[in-house]
Amino acid sequence: MTRLFSWLFGQAWFRQLRRHWRLEIAIIVVLYLIAGGVIARASYTQLTPSNNLRLAVRFVPIPMVRVDQSFIGMEEYLERYNYIDSFIKKTATADFTPQKTRDQVVDYLVETRLITSLAKRQRVKVGKADINAAYEKLGKQPGVGGSSQIEQVLKELYGMTPAAFKRLLGEQLLRERVEQ
Repeated sequence: MTRLFSWLFGQAWFRQLRRHWRLEIAIIVVLYLIAGGVIARASYTQLTPSNNLRLAVRFVPIPMVRVDQSFIGMEEYLERYNYIDSFIKKTATADFTPQKTRDQVVDYLVETRLITSLAKRQRVKVGKADINAAYEKLGKQPGVGGSSQIEQVLKELYGMTPAAFKRLLGEQLLRERVEQ
């Protein structure tokens, strides 16, 4: 390994590369910003997220909405949009349009962020034990066949994992505690 690095650092082209490293970093940053702008423009104009957009937001953080002093990212928006979109497609709910779904998701994310901010100011917290207890309680309700059936319904209707559902459940518990 040492020989490889010695050989690499000794090459003339590598020495030339090291001289212009600031220019190369500047070019990479400019290309990154241009790509981010193109992706952001495309994401704000289309109502239904495409696979290309889902892939792009993994690499380029795009703000969707500003709430107080923070931003809700496009990745978080797409995650929630996908849950609702999956449910609508599986249940054939006719009264939802892409615009209505987008508005509903944005409103929910803004409300959640404001409630989280209020909870921090009031020092209200929801722990993992609270979330797990609520999840188990949900599984023990009449007509629900336990946590395995919950997982199956989440996967089939919403395309959601139990961990993602527990995050949403935690947000709901926090909302309830703040409202008390």
